[in-house]
Amino acid sequence: MRKDWTKSELALFKAIYPHKKNIELQQLFNRSDNSIQRKASYLGVHKTKEHIGQTRSESHGGVNSPSWKGGKSVTASGHIYITTPDGKKMLEHRYVMEKHLGRKLFFTEAVHHINSDRADNRIENLQVMEHGEHTTLHHTGTKMTLAARKKISLAAIERLKNKENHPFYKHIDFKTLIGLREKGLTVKQVTETIGISKRTYYNKLQELEDRKYA
Repeated sequence: MRKDWTKSELALFKAIYPHKKNIELQQLFNRSDNSIQRKASYLGVHKTKEHIGQTRSESHGGVNSPSWKGGKSVTASGHIYITTPDGKKMLEHRYVMEKHLGRKLFFTEAVHHINSDRADNRIENLQVMEHGEHTTLHHTGTKMTLAARKKISLAAIERLKNKENHPFYKHIDFKTLIGLREKGLTVKQVTETIGISKRTYYNKLQELEDRKYA
């Protein structure tokens, strides 16, 4: 017997279909590929250009491409970007360090070039440190008056009073987040579906709670 779509399922489907693979949607809604495609056609929703490009890149790019050569490029600041074997663009020094550590770097962590050569990404020339420590290190010896430092500091504090101005702030559709939770998904499944960390997940729940009592 064919299972009817609920209103909450349809709302969630329309919200996430444009940027999710069909295989992920099949698992999430427990539907066949034909059912997913028919529903998308009926609702008039389509994949985003970014999603289509990413899917093509994963299928034909990276090591799967006959023209694969490692894909390196140099930024104006001298840092090197590479295309990783899975087709993603990434700063080479961070990629090398993550491979060395066997884990993803935290957003608070910077990778310092010991000899100051930003193109020298040998692991022995790289050092992990906190962003604040890294910034201080690179400004050591530069001429900056106390007044100038204080002005920069106060401007940063004022700007970041609004957490949405933080460079790592993520805008999340709360309806989608709530819909996934009500569907009974685990924290891991929700974070993987939306593409956020567990820390962001709990921060968003707190933000939602704060809005109720604002």
